[in-house]
Amino acid sequence: MYQEHWGLTDSPFQRCMIAQRLLKSPPHDEALARLHFLVERNRRLALLTGPPGCGKTHVLALFGETMRRRGAQVVRLNLRGHDAHRFLWEVAVGLGANPRHHDSAFVLWRRVEDRLAANRYQQVLTLLLFDDAFRADRAVQEHIVRLASAEFSSEAAQTIVLAGLEQQVGLLRPELLELAELRIELEPWDQEQLAQYLNDELTRAGARQSVFSPDAVSKLLQLSGGLPRRVNQLAELSLLAGAGQGVERIDPEMLETVYEELSAAALADDRGG
Repeated sequence: MYQEHWGLTDSPFQRCMIAQRLLKSPPHDEALARLHFLVERNRRLALLTGPPGCGKTHVLALFGETMRRRGAQVVRLNLRGHDAHRFLWEVAVGLGANPRHHDSAFVLWRRVEDRLAANRYQQVLTLLLFDDAFRADRAVQEHIVRLASAEFSSEAAQTIVLAGLEQQVGLLRPELLELAELRIELEPWDQEQLAQYLNDELTRAGARQSVFSPDAVSKLLQLSGGLPRRVNQLAELSLLAGAGQGVERIDPEMLETVYEELSAAALADDRGG
């Protein structure tokens, strides 16, 4: 294990450990603040965009969990591969409408609308968070249009957030683009933000001295494009490689070597947030 070499108590950049802390960075803080503004102002529909690996999925997850703790009913789905019937069924499940597998689309809609009406009556916010939404099936998008057009009141709003890749926004139905009242774009980290993230995570993991040289931070920004997913990949593997070679600090050459050895699939998986 490389932790002993670097004087660490755990692995600071493993995917399973960074979701909550990742969202403390300025771009993610700003996206969360704008999502909360969306709800506070009773806005109906927002788009959350950004390049692959920028943290869209983590933002949706944390936002949904925060709102759930505040009493909202939250449905969070990844729409990749969903057909219209599966979409309706999973929305009904998420709303606690107790659908049956043999329910028709008509019955599923009735169940969904009954739950939305109950939430309005009880003044409970309904929050629908759909990831990978821009390339959703056209019939699924028609259902989202219908959901976004549902009646709501200022006391019990219903808000939908659609997340996806910036370059896929054009795949959305025109009606959804017209209904969108807010567009939030997650930006990659700049060098200052990246350096702060590295320092925070390494310090939290027990590092007592700088692990990445200043030139290495610049190289990491260049190779990762400032995208959190790629930053974590490269940082984690460079710590492993550096420990194997017994170096005292990660330099640009080490990062370049790690980058070149990564498979294209491991480095540039464009699926997910």
